[in-house]
Amino acid sequence: MADFIVERSVCPEKQAIWMEEQSHSTRENALFTATLIHGWPGKKVLLTSDCHVRRARLAFARLGIDTVPPHA
Repeated sequence: MADFIVERSVCPEKQAIWMEEQSHSTRENALFTATLIHGWPGKKVLLTSDCHVRRARLAFARLGIDTVPPHA
């Protein structure tokens, strides 16, 4: 996904992209990401595949992280 957004002109050198690279499941990704973004203001855009977005949004919501899909 990082490559996808860099190709669309998001500059990784300006720390516009933060990646969680420890998880092995959707649940772990939500847990590790929650720690990474704790206290960040604003909307959290959840960038994932169409077939995965429902499960991923639920995992993040269970941790109190409200997400929106990129097309919202």
